[in-house]
Amino acid sequence: MQEMQEGLTALTGQLRKTYATTLHDLATLMRRVHLVAYKIIKRGRGGAVRVRPAFAPALVDLQAMDVESMAETTVSEVAAGIGLWGDWQTLLPRMTARLTDLCERPTAADDLARLQAETRVLRAWLGDMTDSQQLTGICPVCHAPIYQPPAAHSVTCRCGWTSADQHPARLELQRQWSRLHITVTPAGLSDWIRDNLGVQVNRKTCMTWLLRGKLNAVQAGDGCWTIPLAAIARQVQRHASE
Repeated sequence: MQEMQEGLTALTGQLRKTYATTLHDLATLMRRVHLVAYKIIKRGRGGAVRVRPAFAPALVDLQAMDVESMAETTVSEVAAGIGLWGDWQTLLPRMTARLTDLCERPTAADDLARLQAETRVLRAWLGDMTDSQQLTGICPVCHAPIYQPPAAHSVTCRCGWTSADQHPARLELQRQWSRLHITVTPAGLSDWIRDNLGVQVNRKTCMTWLLRGKLNAVQAGDGCWTIPLAAIARQVQRHASE
C-alpha cells in the first residue's frame, strides 16, 4: 500500500512538472504569435513563402490572429474546468498558479495532451525563431521589422533607409508596441524580456519595477500584472544603459 502511494506521489509530481513546462512553453509561443499578428516580429525562415502583395498590406496578420484564436479556445476550455475565464494572457499565468487543481482533475492527462498539441502546432507554424539576429526596431519609412546582430550600432532596412544609431527604429517600435499589453507574473516578465528582447533581467528586479510603478502596470490577480509592452521596452532600454 505504501509503495502504491509513493508511486502515485511520484506520478503526480511528474505531471505537475510536465504541466508547468507546457504552460510556460505555450505562453512563450502565444506571445510570439500575438506579436506576429500585429507585425511586430516576423515568423521564422521556415514559416512562410514571401509573395508580392497585389494590394496594400493589412495592418494585422489575419492568419496569425486565427492561429492565436484557435489556441486560445483550447486554453479557455481547459481553464474553465477549474473555474477560470478570460483571455489567454490572463489564463495561462493563473493556470500556472493553480497547478494542483489542474492535476487533480479526472481529465488532467487529456487536458495536458491538448495543451501539448497546441504547443506543437504553434511551434511548427512559427518556424525557426532561434535566429542569431534580434529585433532592432521598426523602419519609420516602410514600417517593416529590422533584424540585426545584437552588436550592431547602425541600422539598415531593406527599403534603403539607414540610420547611424538605433534610436529612430526603436522609437517606431515603441509606437507599435504602445497598443499591446501582456499579463504575466514577475517571473513571467523576466522570461518575456529574455525571450523577446534578448536581455537578462531577474525576477526580483522585475518585481521592483512593478512595485515602484516604472512599468505603468495594473494588478490582474493571482500575482499577475497587465503591462504595456512599450513600458517594458523603455524600462529595459534604461536598465541596459545603466
